[in-house]
Amino acid sequence: MPTALHTKYVGMRVEKTFNGCEYGGMVNSVMWHPELDTFMYRVEYDDNEIEELGVEGLAAILLDEQPAPVPISPPHPCRSQEGQSNDDREAEEKKVEDAATQRMAKVRLEASKVLAKAIENRSKGLKI
Repeated sequence: MPTALHTKYVGMRVEKTFNGCEYGGMVNSVMWHPELDTFMYRVEYDDNEIEELGVEGLAAILLDEQPAPVPISPPHPCRSQEGQSNDDREAEEKKVEDAATQRMAKVRLEASKVLAKAIENRSKGLKI
C-alpha cells in the first residue's frame, strides 16, 4: 500500500521530451508492482499517452515549479496538423498506407523469386 511519501507525487506536473517534442503531463496514481518489487507511478501526458515510471524516472521529469492543472488543453503542436482538414489527413494517411502495401508486395515478390531459384538449384543438385 502506498504511503503518504509515495502519494505526494500524485497530481504533480511533469514534462518529458519524446522525439524532439516536449510533452507535459500529470502523475495520476502510484501502485506497488510486485514483479519489479517497487512502486510505479502512472503518468498521463496532455496528449492522453500513458507511461509508468519508477521513482528515478519520475524524479527526472518532475517540474520544479508545480503550476495549477489546466482543465482543458489544446491539441499538442507535435500532434496537430493545422490547416489540414480531416479529409486531407485521411487522404494522406491512405497514400502512406498504399505506398507501404506496394513496398511489401515488392518485397514478397522478390523473396518468392529467390526461394523459387533456390528450389530450382537444389533440384539440379547445386548447393544453395
